[in-house]
Amino acid sequence: MEKLEYFLPKTKSSKILFMLQSITSVTGLQATVYDQNLTSYSLCSAQENIFKNFFLLNCKFDLESIIKGQDISPYEYTDALFLSWVIIPLNNSNSILVLGPTLNSDLNTNILQRKLEYSSMSIKSQIEFQKMIKQIPVIVDTQLIKYASIIYNSIYDISTPTYILHNNADSNKLTNSTFNDLFEKNNISTFHGSRLFEQEMKHCISHGIKKDFFSYTTNNNDVVVGNMVPDNPLRQYQDMIIILVALAARAAIDGGMDGDLAYTYSDLFIQKIEACENTNDLISLTPQIYNTYTDAVIDAQSSNYSSLVKYITSYIKNNIYKNIQLQEMADILGYDMYYMSRLFKKETGTTVKKYIITEKINIAKLLLVNTNLPIIEISEQLNFCSPSYFNSQFKNIVGTTPLQYRLNN
Repeated sequence: MEKLEYFLPKTKSSKILFMLQSITSVTGLQATVYDQNLTSYSLCSAQENIFKNFFLLNCKFDLESIIKGQDISPYEYTDALFLSWVIIPLNNSNSILVLGPTLNSDLNTNILQRKLEYSSMSIKSQIEFQKMIKQIPVIVDTQLIKYASIIYNSIYDISTPTYILHNNADSNKLTNSTFNDLFEKNNISTFHGSRLFEQEMKHCISHGIKKDFFSYTTNNNDVVVGNMVPDNPLRQYQDMIIILVALAARAAIDGGMDGDLAYTYSDLFIQKIEACENTNDLISLTPQIYNTYTDAVIDAQSSNYSSLVKYITSYIKNNIYKNIQLQEMADILGYDMYYMSRLFKKETGTTVKKYIITEKINIAKLLLVNTNLPIIEISEQLNFCSPSYFNSQFKNIVGTTPLQYRLNN
């Protein structure tokens, strides 16, 4: 800590260190200083040496020129292993402050493994990387830039949200650009979709819940496709759907689907995606991907259930926001309530009532982490009879109160 402080502007080092520590504690984003000999001084990373190796091996820039130069412009880039980094020159001490690595999204381990195999990385380094990947925070690039801007502005006393960015060594410099200018000049959307939508989609797949996400994505204005390839909309959509496949495969495996089968489907879908010749074909493929993985999870989770119990679990999951009454469900299915309850307990090992509450709590956990909804509103949306009952059931199942769960996640 003291060594890292030595490289920062003396009059502001305490303030900057506090900001770095705060960002790290909340997001897991690592901060490391490299001196002119490329000796590293990390804030708190237990993986400092491994991070250092991957940073130095995959950096796109001439670090010696950055360290010794007079240009104070930061650099942001994503390397060949999907890791994002920000380099901030510290010209007062002939050093650089490096933020990262981060991942823009959860990586499909199968795709990552193939990427490693194609690289020139040794087997030992591949194993180190696989271990390291679990320690890397998932932070979208736009948010990473905002964190970097806070630190950069504090170091150089820039009061406006200025962020001077080099995307690669040969690109034209972007100077004195605000965030809005930066995004507009590069035709980049400032919003790349709802985090809640992504989490809800993964939750539904992993729990075998059939939902019409296709109409949501085509009709909801909150879901915006970024512009990584502004001159090639087909390639843009192909990349987006490939990411969807990776998320869906991982969620399906979490839900009990066989891993080899999930990745086989993934390969087949990616082949279909690459073969599409227009965006309409890609859009029509989206519900097929979602339904294929969801159906596979349903089969995996209910392979030993009778058709009646399968229907009960499906009915509960698809009506989770309603006040589900056992007698009403029995009337809809045309069975005696007591017979239905006994059969359900015999096959699943739990009661229908407990199953309903557990599924509602799973949705509540999702809403607590990914929205700012008041806890009382979450309780009402999920049709709990009272907030106190919701709190007691949540603590009984999760082991902590809803508020504590939100604060800890």
